[in-house]
Amino acid sequence: MIRIWGTTRARAGSAVLACVAAGLIALTGCSSGNSSSSLFGNTPGGGSTSGGGGSTPGGGGFTGGASPGGSTSTPSWAAALGSGVTIDPPGTTTPSTDSPGGVYAAEVEAENTKDPALFCPYTYPPTQSKCESTLSSISQSQLAQLGKYEDFKASYAAIDGTKAIVGFTGTDCQPNETPQCVTNTDPAKLLDSGKTFTELWTQAGQQVGQNSTTNTYELLPCIEIQGKWYAAIEFS
Repeated sequence: MIRIWGTTRARAGSAVLACVAAGLIALTGCSSGNSSSSLFGNTPGGGSTSGGGGSTPGGGGFTGGASPGGSTSTPSWAAALGSGVTIDPPGTTTPSTDSPGGVYAAEVEAENTKDPALFCPYTYPPTQSKCESTLSSISQSQLAQLGKYEDFKASYAAIDGTKAIVGFTGTDCQPNETPQCVTNTDPAKLLDSGKTFTELWTQAGQQVGQNSTTNTYELLPCIEIQGKWYAAIEFS
């Protein structure tokens, strides 16, 4: 399961709703982040991956040269993430599988519109049909537990081969969590902590897999499969 939404935000329906919806973690069985998930530690089986150099499709990231915004160097904190880690600039607000930020934007859209099934195309492809069947059974009372993001923008994404972690700026409000709302204005939050990519990737998976009612800022783990990005969420 992955904390991707809601009260137990993916934790949320423990399943992806648990992986994708607030406080429903006990609904089914999705996984991500934690060591028991097949998505962590290795590239998921069932299909080749691409982009092994750590760049997103379209080459939006930068590792040392000129950045898309005209900067001549990467952020100063990027070196601590490790050699070969690419930094994707912030600003994405449109759902897309073309970048980790686009995947985060898809999660936010699904939550804000109270239509969690919208997120299924952005989860681990081999289990998307399970995602759809799981989320189609969600009750109106469960949907009412979904929170809302305000002023959302995907922030920096760190990309290492076919793995990525991405954050957001804006406000995340979850009615059944404490505190109800968490606001972040720092697009580099957690990524600039001095930890390596591996440490942050593991941490993101552990946080996302928790059944907790504490609303905290977290990074979303993503995987690249055949040139497209998906949330590291697996339905079972």
